[in-house]
Amino acid sequence: MLPEGATRAPIIASLTDGKETEEAKPIAGQALAVGDDPRGQALLEVAMEGAKTVKVYSTPTCPHCKRVKQFLEEKGISYQEIDVASDMNARQEMVNKSGRLAVPVIEIDGNVVVGFDETSLRKHLDL
Repeated sequence: MLPEGATRAPIIASLTDGKETEEAKPIAGQALAVGDDPRGQALLEVAMEGAKTVKVYSTPTCPHCKRVKQFLEEKGISYQEIDVASDMNARQEMVNKSGRLAVPVIEIDGNVVVGFDETSLRKHLDL
C-alpha cells in the first residue's frame, strides 16, 4: 500500500537474455517485477534501500509539472505528488521551502529544484 499522495513508479524487471535471474541486482529506488516469487518482498525491500525521498509540488493544469512527473516515471522514481491548488497548507509549505509561489517545486532529500530542470533533477537523483 502506498502512502496517501504517493504515485507508483513503473515496474522494472531485471532481465538477462529475456529471463529474470537470481543474480540480477535491484536498483535503489526502483521496483522490481517479482511475480509470485516468495522472495519478492525481500527483493523489493533491498531495491528500496537508499531510495531518494521525492516530493513534487504541482497543480493539475501545469504543463511543466506534468513533464517533471513524466520524467520521474520514465526513470522509475517513486514520488509523492502534492496538489498546491487544493491544499493551502501544502502551498505554504512549498513557499517556505522554495521561497517562491511557482510550480513545479521538486524536493529531493531536502534539496529543492524549482521548475523542470533536468540537469538538477539528474544531479540530485544520482542519474
